[in-house]
Amino acid sequence: MMKQTLLYSALLASALVCADVRNGSFDRKGGKPPTQATVEAYRKAGIECPDAKDWTPYWGTLGKSGKIEFITRGGVRGRFVRLSKGACIRGYHGLKLDQDISVELYLRGKGEFSISFANYARNGKRTVFLHPAKGIKPVYVNVDSDVWTRYTFTFPKPADVWNIHPYLTARKGTIDVDEVRLRHTGTNYLAVGKGEMRLRKEKLFITGKAEVALDANAKKYIDIFKTQYDRLKTFGSARYTNIPAQDLMQLLEELKPYVLTDGIKSIKVDHWNRMNALSYAVEEMTGDPIQMPGAPVKASAGKAAPRAAANPNAAPVAITTIKPSRIRYNENDKGSVQYTLVNNTGAPLNGTLQITMRKGLHDEKTLKNASVTLKPGAQNFTASYNVGPETFGREIEISFTSSKGTVVKKEYFQVAKEFMRVMMHGTGKYQNFTHFFASETSDFGIKKTDDLEYLSAQPRYHMRWKSRLPWFRHLKRDRGFVTSFYQAKAFAAQQGIEEVRKHPEFILYDENGQPAKDFFYGGIPDPFEIASPIEINKERRKKILDGRDFLDVRLSGWHHYIPDFTNLDCVEYATKCIRDYQKAVGFDVMYLDNTPTVTVGYTYEGKQNIAGLTPTQVADLNAKIAHAWNGGLRKDNPDAGSWCNGVNPGSARWQRSLGRWVNTAGMGVDTPEFKDPNDNFIRAMTSYSNIMLLSEVQHVFAPRHEIDARYPDKWLRDCLERRDYLVQKYKSNVVVGYIGTHYRGAKPMPRNAYWPTLSYFLATIAATQHHHIIYTEALPVRDAFDQFVTRYSCFIWDKELVAYSKADAKKNFKVESPKPLLWEDFVYNRKYADSEITVMHLVRPYPLKKWDLDWEIPATMLNNVKVSYPIPAGKKPVMAKAMRPNLPEEADQVVEKILPMTVKNGKVEVTVPAFSYYSMVAIKFR
Repeated sequence: MMKQTLLYSALLASALVCADVRNGSFDRKGGKPPTQATVEAYRKAGIECPDAKDWTPYWGTLGKSGKIEFITRGGVRGRFVRLSKGACIRGYHGLKLDQDISVELYLRGKGEFSISFANYARNGKRTVFLHPAKGIKPVYVNVDSDVWTRYTFTFPKPADVWNIHPYLTARKGTIDVDEVRLRHTGTNYLAVGKGEMRLRKEKLFITGKAEVALDANAKKYIDIFKTQYDRLKTFGSARYTNIPAQDLMQLLEELKPYVLTDGIKSIKVDHWNRMNALSYAVEEMTGDPIQMPGAPVKASAGKAAPRAAANPNAAPVAITTIKPSRIRYNENDKGSVQYTLVNNTGAPLNGTLQITMRKGLHDEKTLKNASVTLKPGAQNFTASYNVGPETFGREIEISFTSSKGTVVKKEYFQVAKEFMRVMMHGTGKYQNFTHFFASETSDFGIKKTDDLEYLSAQPRYHMRWKSRLPWFRHLKRDRGFVTSFYQAKAFAAQQGIEEVRKHPEFILYDENGQPAKDFFYGGIPDPFEIASPIEINKERRKKILDGRDFLDVRLSGWHHYIPDFTNLDCVEYATKCIRDYQKAVGFDVMYLDNTPTVTVGYTYEGKQNIAGLTPTQVADLNAKIAHAWNGGLRKDNPDAGSWCNGVNPGSARWQRSLGRWVNTAGMGVDTPEFKDPNDNFIRAMTSYSNIMLLSEVQHVFAPRHEIDARYPDKWLRDCLERRDYLVQKYKSNVVVGYIGTHYRGAKPMPRNAYWPTLSYFLATIAATQHHHIIYTEALPVRDAFDQFVTRYSCFIWDKELVAYSKADAKKNFKVESPKPLLWEDFVYNRKYADSEITVMHLVRPYPLKKWDLDWEIPATMLNNVKVSYPIPAGKKPVMAKAMRPNLPEEADQVVEKILPMTVKNGKVEVTVPAFSYYSMVAIKFR
């Protein structure tokens, strides 16, 4: 047994530490592809391949035949490579190889595929080519599948190999390749790779189908995995210092929800193959043999997605459309709703039409109640209303009652003058906010010009005023959108540099007297670029150049001069330019991709700008800057909006870990590197209305990124910290993003795409008072939650909602549930003039350790959850209500129900209607 322990001594401790082949996802981000000259050399040798601009960086090829294609859609997550006619692609690894390795990749197609390596040795300080006979031996596999299948291959490291580059070859037929990963595996094979090789040898490795149906034979394999799971657990606990067993158990724990969750009827093939490979790995670890069933298992093509939409022609009467004139109104605005009723009876039908508007918990106003006669077919109607004085969400309900029954349909919108309080940003149906990232002619010193077309200052977007202005003016006027534009904390591009020429005292310099380079964005552009015209419309540009072709230079991106925010004249100048630009163009909001605080540097006079200042004085200076910035932006309009990036505890920790405490002083946040002298800056930041504070969190759902946000428990921890700091303590608003969930599956997109994981995720967003920015295609699950948040924003974003501490919630409230629930951090109270409402969010815990959008197992409905609330002194309960977003099989409207209440011993108890991922329960006391 000691030998087995040593065998696995380094097994999975480093399994998650990847040394990926660069750009193994073929996404073309970063690095440089082959030059066109190199591509022409490939073609001259006899290889069919695309132009250099279409190659993926870090990949090349060799040989005298073959065809290589980079396909933009249809891969595991997007772009992939197709190899045929004997083609190979050569990847770049470039890291020292000091352990055995495994290669994981996805394959599809029909033919013979091989993985081989260019092997390199070390001769002193030189890297030299190693003869193949002394290097890593290639592997070969036959592929016959029209769906992507994950393969794992393991390779022992020969003594002389110091470094490798992988070669992927379609020896026969046509093979698609994607998501190539190369991992160190310790001193021996990665468990899953070694077990998988055994599966392939025994012809138990499944390909060609998406899923394995769980029939009687398949359940025998499941039972073996259960046995192996229990066996390894016993084995590891008996040897509590056995690190290899613990590492192997980690992989089994991660896989367990995918194969042992109650109610599943099929398992994805990739999970199926890994399950059986791990069963073999446990056999080797414990020394206890297993016997796999020999009969083949039944594979299936996949599950059909449920649909909620019903055919309106099948019902006697249907309401097919409800469309409010705006998605956001100001208080007391006049609005209207268009709706369509369809009479399918073939004859006139008498009935009662009722239109109701609701807000708050269940405050309602009847807008229309009248007898109507519907003609056969579809009829369009319009109803007008006043939205009323209260901020937050509204519901419009239209019902028609006749001898054929009652049909009901609802729609939702926001009402708020303080529009950042109800900011819904992204690309969803309920979006009421649109933002133009880095799309202007400059950042600081921004001015409207008469240029028709230009390249934006940072990413060089091709912008056209002719199409841009009418589009967002339509959004503002006709849909109630708020429009926002971007400013980096910098003078940028031709216009910005021209401002610096006029005001050299506005920027920072290095100790040698040269303009300082920006910490984030870097360089300073070529003088010819700055002298080149902004206008890029061909006719106008030619006229402006007037024969000076030496100035026909294309602008490069990401160049900045850093403003000196300790110079309040610079701050005042910048805010005046922004105000004037907003008036000229029509923007409502300005976004600063930074914090309005001190940046350390040298002034135009050559003095260090905070020399001699104590931490307290720096914190107070940051507060002055915040007031100058936010006050300046609102000088002409107190209702103007602004948002910025990085004002949160997590950002303070990160900045200070880099030695940059100055720009976070005054946040009232202590870190090991810096004890904050006060919270004057954050108080200054949050003392204005229409402020939103962004916590820039990306890659939440990106498998290749190891960040805290990838883990649900750490994500929730950070959300609670931001809530308690920004929303609860300082009564501000917090938004997280930009989070991508771009759908890359089969088209058309199924209704339930990403529904389970995003339901769990969005539940934490709502329960912790956050706003989100999720960019994707039109995902019904996101629209369902955004719809819910639109209706009940008053119980999520109201700054007067007070959160109970976790200890007080557990002490005063009681939740009885047959399955685990998260709720103790999500209890809030809101006091009104004559009443108060207590709100509780019930959140199901996510079943995986990491967010996984491909987790497709829906949560089972949870029944018989009982919730007990304390009754405030001098008041009694008057209404209880449960509400949640719809599920994929339900109609697209909020699911809600007024609940019966039981009062006993100073508490009110309700039973929550069945829910799967999330429910909000609110009780009103008067």
